[in-house]
Amino acid sequence: MLYELFTWLLVSYSCAGLIALIATPIVGRIPTVSGKTPILVKLHLYQSAEQLEAVVRRLHFASRKNGTPVRILLADHGSTDDTLAIIKILERNKLLFTTEESASAPAYVLDLRNPSTSES
Repeated sequence: MLYELFTWLLVSYSCAGLIALIATPIVGRIPTVSGKTPILVKLHLYQSAEQLEAVVRRLHFASRKNGTPVRILLADHGSTDDTLAIIKILERNKLLFTTEESASAPAYVLDLRNPSTSES
């Protein structure tokens, strides 16, 4: 019984080492976002609860994939749906990096205001 336990421990340790050996080159190919000038993206929001999280996550995925950091600045135009609650969750999970000094910098602008409910 002790021999079987020792054998299983040895096999488990070997498998873990093999997985680490295989995963190292794959993980090493993931680009980092440090050392590059971040891209500023301004999001205009109004009743955008259904779209906001997906857009922010896609921006971060593209940022990681391309190796270019992204900074997201939000402008809410009086949403009454769950947009503000989603913003708080994204801030808590460190998916939004907003700074006031970035407000005047050149940026890409995405208008996520829901046209069917926005006021003219």
